[in-house]
Amino acid sequence: SQIEIVRDSVPPAVVIVAPNPSQAFGSSAVPFTVAVTDASATTLSIAGHLYDVPEGGGRISAVVDLPAEGYNTVTVTASDCAANAGSAAIEVLLDFTAPVVTTDLVDGTRLGPIPGDQLPITLHVDDISATTVHLGGDDVALERGGGVVQSVVTLHEGQNVVVATVVDETGRTTSVTRTVTYDLTPPVGAFTTPAEGATYRQIGRAHV
Repeated sequence: SQIEIVRDSVPPAVVIVAPNPSQAFGSSAVPFTVAVTDASATTLSIAGHLYDVPEGGGRISAVVDLPAEGYNTVTVTASDCAANAGSAAIEVLLDFTAPVVTTDLVDGTRLGPIPGDQLPITLHVDDISATTVHLGGDDVALERGGGVVQSVVTLHEGQNVVVATVVDETGRTTSVTRTVTYDLTPPVGAFTTPAEGATYRQIGRAHV
């Protein structure tokens, strides 16, 4: 009789199909899809969770709970029957917090005429993920970590409501609203006394 022995020294090929590198998520539950290729059956480990992959390989989809807000590195490893192991790693971003937004514009500000009716405004944005700022008809993109946005809004006479909205990569939104009263009309004054053309006679001592 003959015994056929197959020597397998090739580790499984492991590819993380999803998520994308550095992708941001708004919750700790992150969906993964991993592709494994190997001549023999393998065992796939995703963040400590084990999955069986048949001979020839296949794809495994799973939801993994990651521990903390911020950047998390996840390593996936596939081991075959010959104890060969292949692995891949990916870093993802967890952001559980809405953007923090402040502005130098004080609510209830009252202004007289300004050049071009254009009011400068500065926003400070703080967020670990990237954000988009919507202000005065403009959209401004900020990189991860936040930053400063300077823009202008056009005022009309009377009460103006200025709204700045900031949306991060995970869809969380923060809005800041300020009311500005813009007065273009100068004061109008009139004498009520003495009447126009009236004659008065003053008797007494004048004090200077």
